[in-house]
Amino acid sequence: GLTNVSVTNSAIYSAGSDAIEVATSVGARIANSILYGSTGWGVNSASSGNQILVVNTAMGANGSGDTTGVPFLVDNIVLSADPFTDAAKDDYSLNNVAGGGAVCRDAGFPGAFIGGTTTSYLDIGAAQRQAGGGAGGPSASPIVF
Repeated sequence: GLTNVSVTNSAIYSAGSDAIEVATSVGARIANSILYGSTGWGVNSASSGNQILVVNTAMGANGSGDTTGVPFLVDNIVLSADPFTDAAKDDYSLNNVAGGGAVCRDAGFPGAFIGGTTTSYLDIGAAQRQAGGGAGGPSASPIVF
């Protein structure tokens, strides 16, 4: 049977091969993620039996290209610039560069809630911007039970 895999609101930067390789027959969903600067493919579907959906994912500067063998691609973004503030120093916040981080801001899925009037302002990638008036995020300390 198929195994279901989900990669959501993630960032994979400068991988030494494919950012994501799906080698066996699985069902996979990759959404609201950034796959940038890998030496291989952004997403490599290495098995013809894969049912992979790549939706609202930003990709660019991958050595072999953004995708190969992926059967379902929906509303993805092609990056023409590095989207991160300083990934080399582990800062994966979105920069404001046109064609980079700027196109990932407020571009996450869902953009509008079906049947409602509320718009979502989710960023693509692992780090979300803080809206004005926020009180900061959770503690960086580990949670102990």
